[in-house]
Amino acid sequence: MKTLVIYDSLHGNTEKVARAIGEGIAQDVEVISIKDAGTENLSDYELVVFGAPTHGGRPKPEAKAFLDKIPPGALKNVKVAAFDTRAIAEKQKFLLKLLIGMIGYAAPKIAKSLTSKGGSLPVEPEGFFVEDTKGPLKEGELERARKWGEGLGV
Repeated sequence: MKTLVIYDSLHGNTEKVARAIGEGIAQDVEVISIKDAGTENLSDYELVVFGAPTHGGRPKPEAKAFLDKIPPGALKNVKVAAFDTRAIAEKQKFLLKLLIGMIGYAAPKIAKSLTSKGGSLPVEPEGFFVEDTKGPLKEGELERARKWGEGLGV
């Protein structure tokens, strides 16, 4: 299955997860930063995976701008998947934990954007945990990302 994994990364954690997902997909996969990605040929792929860090319950502004540039219907007949990197809510102070519960994470918002452009979502959006804002990733997250990637060939 011809696959494109696009990621936005601030501290390198989301890039690591994207590359691990690509390893899980294993064949005919390209993993690129949004800085190197375009929105015009997305229909050339059978699966497009998009990931970004969670900032204030949503993807970073650069990731949102990229998603907004995807033309309507550009993902028709394309499977899509969404992921994010996020802080571990249980490790946060009460108010931040409450805020996270209210505003959520980036992956569901990314998925909604991709499906609004015509994509079909074969799997639920996924979140991968970082220990702190700058990382590192929680132990075992890269292996979990590889396994998630393996399941995207559905």
